[in-house]
Amino acid sequence: GRVYIGTGGADNKIYSLDAETGEELWTYQAGEDVRSSPAGIGGRVYAGSHDDKVYCLDEDTGVRLWAYNTGQDVYASPAVSGGRVYVGTLGNKIYCLDAQTGAKMWEHQTGGPIRSSPAAGGGRVWVGSYDNSIYCLDAQTGAQLWRIRPAAPSFPHLP
Repeated sequence: GRVYIGTGGADNKIYSLDAETGEELWTYQAGEDVRSSPAGIGGRVYAGSHDDKVYCLDEDTGVRLWAYNTGQDVYASPAVSGGRVYVGTLGNKIYCLDAQTGAKMWEHQTGGPIRSSPAAGGGRVWVGSYDNSIYCLDAQTGAQLWRIRPAAPSFPHLP
């Protein structure tokens, strides 16, 4: 019954809205643009921001439970699976964080910035990178299982 929205510009907030009425339930002030789509699961809301952070907020109150600093802008929306949060950065990395504590479980270097949202399930994580590659990683260790580069570029090049 809730919708979570991230905003940028002069606002830079994460909003929780009643899905039926649009009533604002709470807001959280991030440091910069929140371009990722927040993910609400298990009583928590996860979102990335251009202030280099991944935020975990309480679903009912919007109180920050933890924030992890990746050192680079987070543009991609997080994927949450198996008690872990997977998110890519414009600094060519995908991170795996513990969903409860925000502790880094692993990171994996890619060949380009990550603007697409990872997909996770069945013990694997898939993500597209601006090096025109699709990566498949082991969800527990971050080890690269495979990488393909489609014949035609999958993603537009950054300006």
